[in-house]
Amino acid sequence: MDDAALFVGGTLLAPWLMFLGLEEPARAVYTFYGLNCHQLPERSYFLFGPNGIDTYSLEQVLAWGADPGYLRGFVGNAGVGFKMAMAGRNTAIYSTLLVAGLAFAVVRKRVRPLPVPAFVLLVLPMVVDGFSHVTSEVTGLAFRDSNAWLAALTGNA
Repeated sequence: MDDAALFVGGTLLAPWLMFLGLEEPARAVYTFYGLNCHQLPERSYFLFGPNGIDTYSLEQVLAWGADPGYLRGFVGNAGVGFKMAMAGRNTAIYSTLLVAGLAFAVVRKRVRPLPVPAFVLLVLPMVVDGFSHVTSEVTGLAFRDSNAWLAALTGNA
């Protein structure tokens, strides 16, 4: 669990370093987490802004000078705050893994292991989600850039 705590905690390091004016180390942290996350600013939390923690729309981010061809490069500024090193979705996923791991450590002696088929069934949605993101980016189809594909697939359900 120490690794999970470091990984989740590290997402806070980049905006904190930017807030302190240490841009080069902050950019190194963004680069490291960029291997795992698209870091789109309109899907990220911004820290040290006017309200402490904020989220912004794509229109706001573009109005503040984000490059539409390289949105992940927009990390914020002193006026709006600084983007966390992972988008909100990944922050939620990894924070949940950390909390679940800590909770499991408390109860593991009283819980039987899951049968492999049940484990596979529970992991399958994450596999499909991750595979679809990789496919979207690697092929250049960019169908995961919005939820339009999901609305079409489900009939907007």
